Amino acid sequence: MESHSFPGANLGSMGQSRDLFERTGITAHPRNWDEMLDAAARLRDIGVAAFTVDDAYMAALFGYTISRIVGVNAALDMVARNDFSGPQVLRFGEIWEYMARNGFITPESAANVFLQGQINDFAPGRAAMYLNGTWLPNEIRGVAPNLRWGSFAFPAIDPAGDGPEANNFGSQSFGINRNTRFPDEAFQFVVG
Repeated sequence: MESHSFPGANLGSMGQSRDLFERTGITAHPRNWDEMLDAAARLRDIGVAAFTVDDAYMAALFGYTISRIVGVNAALDMVARNDFSGPQVLRFGEIWEYMARNGFITPESAANVFLQGQINDFAPGRAAMYLNGTWLPNEIRGVAPNLRWGSFAFPAIDPAGDGPEANNFGSQSFGINRNTRFPDEAFQFVVG
């Protein structure tokens, strides 16, 4: 499995099929929502949904979208008050309703149970992106050993919100490049 991260990629990121992006002529990751919508339309035009998701990452999709609309502090305040009635929640719904209505997200996404979005949509190329982390290739390598995957940070949506530099995943992962001249030393450094 070949991997590549566009500049600016982070752990909580949009897993992406490099082959599908290349088929559309997309050469840079979307940095803002207008660029994301352009990429989604180009993918749809070649018969591929831009996104898929399943129940394991649906909350992350909500969290990333809300933080990109109002910022992490406002999102945390919303959670602390258990108040999901603000305009940012309506905006979240409008964004993803638009995505669904325009064929940018697989129709099964709302009902996918963990691994279905990855295995049924992303791995075989029915969807080009999946919000996940750098561990995604390990989760699907058995069904997509030759997938040329990449990743990029979830893009900015509104000026009041966070940009792609913000992250909301709480785990970390490390990898060792398969072409390294020092794999044993790299492994020892990781386990430290």
